[in-house]
Amino acid sequence: MRKKAVTIYDIAERLKLSPSTVSRGLRNDPRINKETRRLIAETAQMLNYHPNRVAAGLRGGSTRTIGVIVPRIGRNFFAKAISGIEDVARARGFQVIITQSNEKLTTEMENVAALTAARVDGIIASVTMETVDARHFANLQKQQFPLVFFDRVAGDFPAHRVVLNDKDSAKEAVNHLIQGGARRIAHLSGPQSLNVYVNRYAGYRAALEEAGREVSEDYVDLDCMEVEQGYDAAKRLFALPEPPDAIFSASDYAALGVIRYCREKGISIPESLAVVSFANEIFTSLITPALSSVEQNSEQMGAAAAELLFKQIDSRDKPVPIGEVVIPGELRVRASSQRDGN
Repeated sequence: MRKKAVTIYDIAERLKLSPSTVSRGLRNDPRINKETRRLIAETAQMLNYHPNRVAAGLRGGSTRTIGVIVPRIGRNFFAKAISGIEDVARARGFQVIITQSNEKLTTEMENVAALTAARVDGIIASVTMETVDARHFANLQKQQFPLVFFDRVAGDFPAHRVVLNDKDSAKEAVNHLIQGGARRIAHLSGPQSLNVYVNRYAGYRAALEEAGREVSEDYVDLDCMEVEQGYDAAKRLFALPEPPDAIFSASDYAALGVIRYCREKGISIPESLAVVSFANEIFTSLITPALSSVEQNSEQMGAAAAELLFKQIDSRDKPVPIGEVVIPGELRVRASSQRDGN
């Protein structure tokens, strides 16, 4: 049977004091004499008393907690972003409640409801690939509830956000392939309802157009984010009369599927196919050949999102103008794209 939690009433009974005196003593209220405060603190420690932060927060108007919603906690990008968020929150004396949507819109909506029911002081979110309708977030904004998006934002939703310079980073990655001699560059990406994939596709197109290259729809797959999808995309691309000689993938995982297909079919990387991807997941430097990828500086992104959220929390009575923080990406060149020209 679960042991009942110790309350201020238990401490009050032990010391023959009123519960209000114990409550003030635990808050180090100067109206309670020093010796009584010492006795209250010692008894609380002896009885293993832990304050109910939520109840205290409700009385004071703040639970000193923030909520985080991410698509997948297991991805290195989101794990590092959460670390950045926690560092800032901890320095402010806040705790972080972490939830994941598993890329499901219904779960994301349930997470929003659960976090608001827990009276968190604000929410930081990165939306799912299914999130086209963002009414559950719009409802929070109508209530002037502190809210920040990072990385992924649904459509043109007007909200505080921290994003990567996805278009410029994608353009740099494709230019790297062009400089290495690539002539036919394919692009694997995600749903165009999300800002990150729209911008990475735009960067891909911009690099090709500036180099005087045509964008062939045969070389573009906008539903290709997972390993299996990358494998299937490579199979389709190499069945074309003129297969690509380079691939820029918006996902490290899809790129991993491409590499797996090439290894099975004896297609040499980077000699026959150069590959660059996005996110710089841990495995990118561990596989053979090591995968060139754009580092998203996700810990910095998480910290910036938390700072933006606390600006809103600190200004509850005065709305903060919508702000955007843009984090620069960094192309990490490795063996998968290193040719003589680059």
